[in-house]
Amino acid sequence: MNFRLTLLLVITLLLPRESVNGQPPTISQLRSQLAKNPHDTVRVRLYSELAKLYNESTAPDSTRIMGLKGIDLAQRYHMVVYESRLYWAISYYYKRTTQYSKAEDALLRALQLLDKSGPALTSFRGKILLRLAAIYCDQGKFQKSIEASLSSLRMAEQVKDSVQMCHNYQLLALSYRDWDPRNLPVALSYIQKNIQLAKQIGRRHPEQPNLLLFAEQNLAEFYEARGQYAKAYPYLKKFFDYVVARNDLIQISEATLHVAYNLVYQKRSQEALNFLDQAMRRKLLPQSEILNNYEIYALAHQQLGHGAIALQYAHASYTHVLKKNVYKQILSALNTLIAIEESQGMYHESLVHSRQLLAINDSVFTRRKSEAIADVEAKYQLTQKEQAITLLQKDAALRKVILDKNREELEARQQQELFLTLFALSLVGVVAGMVIVFRRERASARLLAAQKAEIEDKAEQLQQVNKLKNSLFSIIGHDLRGPVISLKNELNLTNTLPQSEVTFSQWRYRMTAVADSLYTALDNLLHWSRLQESNMTGIVRPVNVLDVGNDILELYVSLAHQKQIRLELKGQSTFATADENFVQIVIRNVLHNAIKFTPIGGIIHITIEQTDHYAQVQIVDHGIGMADVDRWNHPAKSIQVSLGTNGEKGTGLGLLLCHELMARNDGQLSIKSEPGKGTTVTLNWPIAQVKI
Repeated sequence: MNFRLTLLLVITLLLPRESVNGQPPTISQLRSQLAKNPHDTVRVRLYSELAKLYNESTAPDSTRIMGLKGIDLAQRYHMVVYESRLYWAISYYYKRTTQYSKAEDALLRALQLLDKSGPALTSFRGKILLRLAAIYCDQGKFQKSIEASLSSLRMAEQVKDSVQMCHNYQLLALSYRDWDPRNLPVALSYIQKNIQLAKQIGRRHPEQPNLLLFAEQNLAEFYEARGQYAKAYPYLKKFFDYVVARNDLIQISEATLHVAYNLVYQKRSQEALNFLDQAMRRKLLPQSEILNNYEIYALAHQQLGHGAIALQYAHASYTHVLKKNVYKQILSALNTLIAIEESQGMYHESLVHSRQLLAINDSVFTRRKSEAIADVEAKYQLTQKEQAITLLQKDAALRKVILDKNREELEARQQQELFLTLFALSLVGVVAGMVIVFRRERASARLLAAQKAEIEDKAEQLQQVNKLKNSLFSIIGHDLRGPVISLKNELNLTNTLPQSEVTFSQWRYRMTAVADSLYTALDNLLHWSRLQESNMTGIVRPVNVLDVGNDILELYVSLAHQKQIRLELKGQSTFATADENFVQIVIRNVLHNAIKFTPIGGIIHITIEQTDHYAQVQIVDHGIGMADVDRWNHPAKSIQVSLGTNGEKGTGLGLLLCHELMARNDGQLSIKSEPGKGTTVTLNWPIAQVKI
């Protein structure tokens, strides 16, 4: 049951051939043209076409004759592509006559010729690799078969040849299935890909159902490898009916034997014998294939209890496959003979044949092991040579770079010496006069520089004062005026509105918010103004940041409660080296901003802890967040005002004041924020070493 012969025949049909009057030329037409045409280059093409046609006929010997004649002419006229095609055709002849080593050599020669012709002909190179993979698979060289088939598959994908991709999937499934039973899941994945692609091609070209039939036959062999012969039978019978309808003699023989084997393995031996007899009567099997049926007859008669007849057929089958010298067929026939001899009580003969089977397996294992070791050694030597070549190329390139660099440095040094010589000659004449002028002008230049520096310093101070003045006027004129007017309006409302409990509560909340905003604005304004007037650092001493945090939390509990915001503080006693007032102002401003920009019902987390180098306070809210975080991490000397979630207004001084106070105490302030997700403000002061 060898599906590879069918697969190789399909691969042969992949190559395009010229037609006569729109129809493919026949063997007689091509031989007639060959006899009449005197031009050798045309004769090479005709030899190539004849070799392909003879491959599909029942006279494969003519393939070798046409191929060798064509190769001789192609070599004479350096027709590399045609020479490779002729080697391709001859390889199929060697395959059909089980001369696998010669078939392999022919295909490798075809690949070498294509390599000489350049990177073109990717599709043809892929077909050669596919046939070479099939030859490897027939010889049991499954690893080489998989490597060659994967290379062919990549080329088929590159040229978008769906038909060749199908055949690669089939061969990969065969190789993985026969290599190791543990690879059956991999084989099944390639079978499924093959069937899916074949169905797509069938939908586009319904006149070509053969690809799907081949894929289904591949699936049937997978089922047989798992012992599911009944599931495989419908696909095999369907393929048999198809090739009989097409009268494809080569494939009919293969399909007939496959169906018969399947019936035997299903224990339907009488049906298998009837099926073979019917095929012989219909002349579906040529005379040369009768000997291939002996193993089937042996298995069938053994199941039917005809021990003597089964033994005769088993001996005949084993003798036949020994002459063909095909490894897998020898193993199959020998296993069948051993099983029948044991069933007949011929234990001595069974032992002799079992030893032969063991010797064959050992020799094959040794050969495969030797081939694997040789392959690894060849790859290693090739890698070593490639590495040596790479090192030599790098060394040569490095030497060239060094030589070029030395030459450039020498030229640059010569030019530099010439320039220095000329410059020295001119400099001697100029230096004397310049020294006198320089001494005179140096004194006046120093005086001018001092005056200029003084003027620039005063101008900068004046500019800062003006900027401070404008900022203060802006705050007093706009930001402070607003809260005062709001306070006045709220007081006037008390004279006009009825004083219900709800109205009074709302009025008290607004009054508290206005007063808090006004207090914060005035306090920030006072401290910021003092900072602009001096470079004070405060009274730096150890400060318990947790105590400061608790005090400020008590201060803002009422304000947070009015917006239904929950404040959560956790941490440990941590001492920072800073001014306590500075720490209070910074934490107060950051917490006030967190409450301001947190929606009603939110939560704010305050964490106080000690890191390796800092006393750290982290305030996290889940409010509206900020888009331009870099602007707030590095504020300019300008005021930026934003409204809170409940319309709260501010002066814009808070964050600017915090940055300056942190810098005065060698601290750090960083902000992380995302719009709509909230803001995290991290405050770091140097740790104070306190003995508790």
